[in-house]
Parts: sequence; structure tokens; C-alpha cells
Amino acid sequence: MDLEVPLVAEDSDGDGLPDWWEQLHGADLDPDGDADGDGRTNLAEFRAGTDPRRDDRRPRVLTRELRAYAEATTGVRLRVVDGDTPPERLGYTLEQVPEGARLLLRNARENPTTPDVVLEPGDHFTHQQILDGRVVLEPQGVGPAPTRFVVSLADGTAEHAAETATVQITFYQAPESLRNRPVAAELLALAHAAEALPGVEAFEEQSARNQLLGKAWGCVVWDGADELGDQELAAPSSWPKEM
Repeated sequence: MDLEVPLVAEDSDGDGLPDWWEQLHGADLDPDGDADGDGRTNLAEFRAGTDPRRDDRRPRVLTRELRAYAEATTGVRLRVVDGDTPPERLGYTLEQVPEGARLLLRNARENPTTPDVVLEPGDHFTHQQILDGRVVLEPQGVGPAPTRFVVSLADGTAEHAAETATVQITFYQAPESLRNRPVAAELLALAHAAEALPGVEAFEEQSARNQLLGKAWGCVVWDGADELGDQELAAPSSWPKEM
């Protein structure tokens, strides 16, 4: 049995828009056209992975699922669409906090002992702070259950209603035989070892190493493995807070 995977999507009219994408949106679209009048051409919409028939000047949260790490701090990454608002003016309001975990805004106050602030319902942060790596998730307990948080996103334009989004969170947990080492140095040695981790499938090995580093060294884990498009990861510091 042979499996053939074509790398180039069929484009019958040669306009740069694959047939499947035009069929998905119900029309033979002009790549230079602007079906939704938002200032972004249909070709640009295809390249950005957005809907050519939805006005992208209205704020929208694309991320609806996050993978976090048990016993470690995970950076919160949210993808949004808003074609005419800079990220520092895109504002989130936290509507519901996650059960069994907490969201923090890093470096929110000039206090070297406790610079981070736990976010509560009604608190605000910006998309620029998300991009700067300042919003993180900390689980409470060793084996947290799947949970969720709810945010609303607004761009400050009166005619654009805020969008409310529920973000589901699942936690990765490495095998107990790896996690329950009494000495942190053992966990670090495992995380940095060249050989494969015992009891871990190859596809989850990097996730296991991430959790060991987060647990033993206090590293913040930024995981973009589930994203299909280009991405940039940022953080105010890659070192544990006490260092």
C-alpha cells in the first residue's frame, strides 16, 4: 500500500487561492478583492488563515484550547484577529478564573519580592502583555484536572462589540517514575540527558523534558507545538524569579 501526500494544493485557476479554500468560503474569489470590506485582500486572508467574509476589524479570539504543564508554570499564548488595532490597545477582561490554577501578570508592580499579580475576575490586561510573555498560568496541586478561563476582548471602538471567549486548558503530566525524584539535580539531569527518557513515548519526550525543567528549575514553559502557523515566543525573563 502506498500513501501519497501532495504538497501543493490544487489551484485550478492559478490565482494563488487553493480550490479547497475557495470552496470552503462558497465562491470563486478574486485574490485582489476584499469580500468583507475590512481592508485585507482575499489572498492576504488566505495567508493569514482568516475568514474572507468576516470583517477582521472586529476583535476575535482564535485560541480556544491551551496545553499547560502540571507542576510547572506555562506561558499563556492567545491568538487574536483585529485588523486595525495595535496590540497595546486590544484589552482583555478576565471574566472567569480557572479552577485548580491561577493566572498571573508578571512584573506588574515594582516590588522585587512579589512583582507578579494574581489576576481576578474583572482584572484587565492587554494583548501586548500577552505578546511580551507577561501572562502565565500556574497550576495549584500536583495533578490538576482540565479547566477553563473566560475572557472578553475589546478594541475600544464603540461600534465593535467585545467578544467573549472560553479557553479550555488541559495539563500535561510526565510519568510518575520521572517526576518523583527526591533531588532536583536528578530531574535536571534527566531533562538534559542525550538518551531517551525511560517510559516516555518519542512523541511526548519534549513535553516530559519541559515539565521536568519547570518543576526542578522553575522555568516557564512556552509551548507552541499545537500551532500550525508561524509564531514568535517572548518572555520577560527565562530564569526563575528567585534568580
